[in-house]
Formats: sequence, structure tokens, C-alpha cells
Amino acid sequence: MRRLRRRSLLLAAVLTVWAPGAAWAQRSTDSALAKADDAFGVSVGQETIGIYTETDVRGFNPQKAGNARIDEVYFDHFGLLAVRVRSSYTIRVGIAATGDASPAPSGIVAYRARSAGDEFRATVGVNFVQYGGSFTELDAEIPIVKGHLSLAVGGALARPHMVDGAKFKNYPFAVLPRLRFGTVEIKPFASGFLAHAPTRPLITTTGPFLPPMPADRRYLGQGWAGNRTGTYNNGVVGHAELAPHLLFRGGFVQSRIERRRYFTEIFAVRDPAGLAAHRLLADPRQSSYANSWNLFVAYRFGDGALRQTIHVDVRDRHRHVESGGSQLFNFGDVRLGVPDPEPKPSFAFGAMTLSTLDQRSYSLGYKAALKEIAQVKFGVTRSNYVAETRGPRGVSSSSADPWLFNASMLVRPRPRLTIYAGYVSGLEDTGTAPENAANRNQQLDASRTSQIDAGVQWSMGRMRLVATVFEMKKPYFTFDVDGRYAELADLRHRGVELSAAGDLADQLHIVVGAVLIDPVVSGPARDRGLVGPRPVGTPKAHARLDATWRVDRLGGIKVTFGMQHDSPRAASAVGYAQLGGRQLFTPAHTTFDIGARHNFKVRDTPVSLRFVVNNVFDQRAWKVLDSNTFQLDDVRRYNLYLIADF
Repeated sequence: MRRLRRRSLLLAAVLTVWAPGAAWAQRSTDSALAKADDAFGVSVGQETIGIYTETDVRGFNPQKAGNARIDEVYFDHFGLLAVRVRSSYTIRVGIAATGDASPAPSGIVAYRARSAGDEFRATVGVNFVQYGGSFTELDAEIPIVKGHLSLAVGGALARPHMVDGAKFKNYPFAVLPRLRFGTVEIKPFASGFLAHAPTRPLITTTGPFLPPMPADRRYLGQGWAGNRTGTYNNGVVGHAELAPHLLFRGGFVQSRIERRRYFTEIFAVRDPAGLAAHRLLADPRQSSYANSWNLFVAYRFGDGALRQTIHVDVRDRHRHVESGGSQLFNFGDVRLGVPDPEPKPSFAFGAMTLSTLDQRSYSLGYKAALKEIAQVKFGVTRSNYVAETRGPRGVSSSSADPWLFNASMLVRPRPRLTIYAGYVSGLEDTGTAPENAANRNQQLDASRTSQIDAGVQWSMGRMRLVATVFEMKKPYFTFDVDGRYAELADLRHRGVELSAAGDLADQLHIVVGAVLIDPVVSGPARDRGLVGPRPVGTPKAHARLDATWRVDRLGGIKVTFGMQHDSPRAASAVGYAQLGGRQLFTPAHTTFDIGARHNFKVRDTPVSLRFVVNNVFDQRAWKVLDSNTFQLDDVRRYNLYLIADF
């Protein structure tokens, strides 16, 4: 159980703080489906489509890898970016990432900061969402000095409800001025996300079986174990054309999490019938933050057929993370699915662990483009990395200063056909050893990563088709024979991506994609039976289809349809003798969504009404959070969105 502690707390924090129902009120005409050029991931307001997300690209987490950008500026943050700061995001991977000056393995999460224009606009959203939840929101764009200064502000009261019966109260808010002077644009922002949330219990198993399914919408947690957290993202980003061919962009961001009260509740299931040990971890008050800044300068030269660019990119980040000091409570055995209310205990917390990280990188790159025919790009980066952990067990540290490289080539043999290939290497923070390891809380070495991919893009009529092959590699950390948590194996994801987006007919628009991955763990740890051949939680096949059909006879109402499919996922890190040495797997899972959208006017006010039924056939499944660690996946749910623009 202790092995789960650090990872499960992080996962639970993301699920709790970033619960549904707090997205920026999108304009009535905004649509993720209309915005998408491919099927790799787009989010606009409450809508997210595509085969990838902010935390899952090609089976890896680009957020954890430090691959986030806001208005093209690198920044480091905890969890997910405060959604009221961003108007949208796209996942740039494969050919879509060839335009990034400083690419990274597992692609880029490219956020667009909310921008106010020179006209007053306001958006009101009244939404009734899954399982009886709701949220109301008000956002406005206010011009102050036309052409130079404007302001975007917004706030919401969100009461999202979860499939496990947890009911939240969230209070997101943001203020985003926008300053413009000639070619200079500066966007400061300040945002907060205050969350009052019950703990969402984690369900673990101690053997080669999946836990029995408890009833949905039955809350199994403790009424007194409410979490109180505040997440804040504050900073400034900007860009300017310093001279006719000299471009500058940069910024500074602080991302901070304040945990005033935090609990993690766990039901450790010991047999297929659902006998479980009921435990709860209580954390002391903890404060963590990440400061990051980025300076980027590019000089463009050359006229006519050949245009060239040289750029310098400097990045720096400092992390301060407080953890540990938790108190464990054992409430005895229960039957999973039966509420087990316990009296609130008194708390006596232990000493906390402090982890710090400093990483600075210097990059030099070159790009040459020959009209619309070809492009070559390469770059080199020197990264300086130092991490240290201080806690009750002493001090541990790790450092690295590698050279990293990237290169790509793109050719267009025909106007509608593009071929590309690329390579990029990276350095990622690995964190500390889990608490049940013999070297618990020891700072681990940074992970060297690499990616090679190639693909084609073909425009066929009003459709854009993309096919990509890729291979990604990184170290695999697990336990050795002495119980130490260390790098013992290699992890390789080799796969194929497919995307099709566009209009199949005048009334029919689709975005469909699939990724087929062969995820393999290899090395001494696998040879010794300490870990299985498949990494936990990564399906071999994932596919998604989103479509809209405009029905002109009904006043232009758009009928929407969605489908998602996942092949079986490894749910345990190791194999079991009872399963013939195989790992535990969750079964394949397919869901269907259906809905309708109608844009109309009430007098002169544009209004959008959208109704969606997700998981129409009420398929039940487990989310795999970590090895032998689960939460209920969503069942059938109904969502009604009403948005008005003023």
C-alpha cells in the first residue's frame, strides 16, 4: 500500500483539483470539432476531442515531461493549466510539431492565452452536467484604451458531481490584461482555482483480479475528509518584432498549489468478492510551487525562394515541492461498496520532505525553407539539471548536464502531399523513490528520452489525412532484488498514428483518429521477473471518432456523434502465477455519445444550446491509475449547455 502513496496522491490531486465543470465559457459559435485540423487533440471551452490529451500522448505524459507552451512560451506548472487562463489548446505531434523551434519527445501541449479585443463582449453560461451537477459562469472582454489596452475577466461557481458520488464546489477566476504597442504584445495573467472537495477513494487489489464493481453514485468516503486546495497560475507572456527580421518572445510563470487539508482514502481489496482493508492517509498543510521563465530570439533572413532562421532559446525553472509527514489510519476490513463511516480522529503529523529542482537549458537552432517545397531544421541544447531532496532519512541529490539534439526534414513533392521525418532527444525529471522502497524519498536520476518519427500528410478534396510511424524510448524505474527503486529496464513505445479530418459531404464533418502502439518493457528487471513486458495503463489500440451532421430541414440543427475504443490495458506491473505468468488486464472498452447543437438568436443575442448523452449504452469499466490501482470510469451521463453572447 505504501508504494501507492506518492503516486496515488498526485493522481488524486489532479482528479480532485481539476474536476469537470470549470472550463472557460466558450463563445456560442466556438466548436472543438470545427477547430481541429487533425485528430490528435483539441480543446475549446467544455469540448475536448482527439486521441490525445494534455496528459497522454503516445502513451507518455507531456505535462510531466515539461512540454507545455502558452502562446509559444515554455512554462512549468503543476497538474493542468488553470482553464480560465486558456481559451484553447492543441496537441502538436508528428508533422504538426515540425514547426516548433524547440521540439520535445511526446509532442507539445500548445495553449492559447485568453485575449481581449477592442469590442466589449460578455458570455454567460448556465450548464447542467453529469450526475446532477451544474455550473454557471460569466466572462467578459473589456476594452480600456482602444488598440492598446483591454481586459479579459471571468469567474464561475461550479458544482460538478462524480460517478463515485463525490460532489464538489469549485471557484475558478482569472484576470488577463492585454497590452499592445505597435508590434509589441504583452499578456499578464492572474488566476486561481479554489476547490472544496471530498476525497475520491482509490481502489487497489493485492492479487490477480479486478475489484468487483460497486454501485455508481454511492459515495464511500468520509464526510469529514474534505479536501481544501488552492491552485494559482500567475505570470506574463509576450512577443515583439524588434526589427524587420528579428522576433522576440518570452515570459515568466509561477504555478503554485496550496493544500490546506488533504486526505487520500484507499480500499485495498484482498479477494474477488470484495473483502477490503479500509485505510486513510491524512496530509499536513503543504505548499509547492514552480517558477519558470523563457527567452526566445529568432533572426530571419533570405528573400525569394530560400528563407532561413537562426534562433536562441533559453529556459529556466525552479521547483519547490513539500510532501510526506502523512498520518495513516486503519479502519479495519469492510466489503467494497458498503459505506463505512468512521469518527473523525485527531491528527499528529510527522516531518515533511522538501524537494527542489533547478534546470536551465540553452538552445541554438537553424531552419531553412525552400518556398513550399522543402524544409530542414536542426538544433542543439545544453541542459543543466540539479535536484535535491531533504527529509527525515537524510539528503539525496542528482545532477546531469547532457547535450540534446533535434533534427527534422519536410518535403512536398506535390502540392497536396507532405512527407517528413524527425528525431529529438530530451531530459526529464524522474522524481523520488516511493515510500515503500529501501531508498524511499531518494532523488532519482533524470531520465534521458528520445523519439524518432516519420509520416505523410495528404489533402484529398476537403479531407486531410495523416499517417505517422514513431518510436519513443525512456528508462523504466522499478524495484531491484534488494527493494531499492532504481532504473532497471528500458521502455519503448513503437506505433502508428492515423488521422482524418474534414468534410465528407456538405452537411457532414468528421474527425477520426487511431493510435496503435506496441509498448514493451525490456532489460534486467523483466528478465528477473520483477516487471512484466507491458507498461501499466497503455492500451495497444485507441481510437476516437467525432462527427456532426447539419440538418437543414430543422433550421440548421447539428446532430453530433462520438465513439471511443480502448483495447485491454495492463493493470498490474508484474505477472501472476495464477494467470500463467501474465499480467492482469482490464477488458476492451467501447463507448458511444450522441447529441445535438443549435445556434440561434434571441432578438440580437447569439445563443447556443447543446445537449449530449455520453456513454449511451451505459458501459461500465475501470480507470487504471497505477499498478493495481483503480477508480470507476464514467457511466451514462447527460449534459446540457446554454451559452449566450452579449
